[in-house]
Amino acid sequence: MARSHFGRRLVRVTARFALAIGAFILTLCLVEGVSSAVLLLHELWREGRVVVAERKHTTYDRDLGWANAPGKVVQDMYGPGTSMHINGQGFRGTREVEREVPPGKVRVVCSGDSFTLGYGVDDEDAWVHRLGVLDAKLETVNMGQGGYGLDQAFLWYRRDGAALEHDVHVFAFISDDFKRMQHASFYGYPKPVLRVAEGELVVDGVPVPRFPYRFPFLTQNSSRFERLKTAELLHRLRGTSSTRLVLDDRTLEATALAVFEELARINSDKGSVLVAVHLPTRRAHGNEPDEWSRLLAEELPRRGIHYVDLAADLRELPAGDVAALVIKRGEVDYPGAVGHYSAAGNLWAAETVLTRLRGIRAVAERLGRD
Repeated sequence: MARSHFGRRLVRVTARFALAIGAFILTLCLVEGVSSAVLLLHELWREGRVVVAERKHTTYDRDLGWANAPGKVVQDMYGPGTSMHINGQGFRGTREVEREVPPGKVRVVCSGDSFTLGYGVDDEDAWVHRLGVLDAKLETVNMGQGGYGLDQAFLWYRRDGAALEHDVHVFAFISDDFKRMQHASFYGYPKPVLRVAEGELVVDGVPVPRFPYRFPFLTQNSSRFERLKTAELLHRLRGTSSTRLVLDDRTLEATALAVFEELARINSDKGSVLVAVHLPTRRAHGNEPDEWSRLLAEELPRRGIHYVDLAADLRELPAGDVAALVIKRGEVDYPGAVGHYSAAGNLWAAETVLTRLRGIRAVAERLGRD
């Protein structure tokens, strides 16, 4: 009898303990969930509503992901006095570009990312425009685009830039442009992916999915939603990763070099001079050349490609001068502009690029023509 009573009591105690543990776990889950939701909402309220700058002047593009909207004009794009003009061909600038090079001009097509576009500055302050001002013989074409990796810059040039007659093709990039090639999206927006198959460049992910471009708020904040524990759990259950690379480092290197080889072939067929220009960010000052600088300095000349690394020029400047070349926090309306070239930085880039171009015999010969 006593043993039976003891057994019932043990069952009741065990049940109460189990209920207490369950209640604790449930409360913990609830608190954790509410905390995650509160933090997410706080981030969305504070930062998530900021419109990605490119949304103001780009549109969906099935081949590239996003591209400039032809004829788009945005006054005070990055703040008072910074206009953004997109011509009818989708290039930054107010002037339409004829297929043929105007008599007496040397046309330079400049491909690249936001540093080439002139993110944070007015049309006339972008280094591509400044290049044409410094030497009136030059007619420059700005084919820079915010967020582009080496892959998208190449694909845009191959599709639209190569159709133009030109004397020089400046293919400009920063080191981060290579990392962008490893992903199938940028800030949540899908993009094409390049890879090498049987010695040929292949484009995957086209046509680029349009759906995410219809919901920019959800798309550009997708990384925040991915940080939720629920999203992490789902990825683990499915054996996937929100940060999965589509190209590993070895494949990336081979693909990048294949891009330069294809650019060299296209320009050779057109009779234009290809110049690969490595644009430095501020962190290049005071640091040794990074792995991409070393690789390209070795591999591109082997392929007969002119390689210009402006980081060497940047390192020669005093630290105080370098600080004036980049946009600082609070100087423009978009946080993403921080670290990009200021108006002074764009002028420095234009002057340095022009000096280095004049030092290339094949370019100098064209500049010397009447």
